[in-house]
Amino acid sequence: MAFQHLFSYYGPTNLVLGPGSIHEIPGMISEQNLRKPLIVTDAGLVKAGLVARITDILGDADVAYSMYDGVEANPPIRNVNECVELYTSNSCDHLIAVGGGSSMDVAKATGVLVKNGGEIADYFIGAGTVREKIPYLLCVPTTYGTASEVTPFAVITDDDKFKAAVGGPLIIPDAGVLDPDMAVALPLPIAAATGMD
Repeated sequence: MAFQHLFSYYGPTNLVLGPGSIHEIPGMISEQNLRKPLIVTDAGLVKAGLVARITDILGDADVAYSMYDGVEANPPIRNVNECVELYTSNSCDHLIAVGGGSSMDVAKATGVLVKNGGEIADYFIGAGTVREKIPYLLCVPTTYGTASEVTPFAVITDDDKFKAAVGGPLIIPDAGVLDPDMAVALPLPIAAATGMD
């Protein structure tokens, strides 16, 4: 087997890494001239106090926000529709996903509908194509391994309990903040499973 001499890498996501890096979020939003995010997360992370670490920072920077904390594991279409409704009714202009792959997938799918309209099933791979770039999306992972903060896919569970994907370069998140302090509180089984992933 010949040694590979050519390597190409395209990574459009701006990644900020390091302990305390969530403190960079207000500046990252300001650089984009954005006003009001919808935070997409789950109730468990809210209860654990992880989301408050970010909302406190936003509050200190006088950044108004809305929050959707209804994300479920293997998120159903319902989560996406609820999130879109909250985004539009609260006049949000960008998204911050806090959590594991499910939160990031719901945020991506929400962005697809906000910019492209229709139903999310219209954009499942094989059904249709995303034509408009999703709104600015900043992801804050709280688990290891999914890498959804840099991938061009969102996996949503349809009404028949079948996992389907939306994909393409126009749904890749714009930024990821990888703060290890946001993952230290993981329950041991989740830390082990996502770390192995």
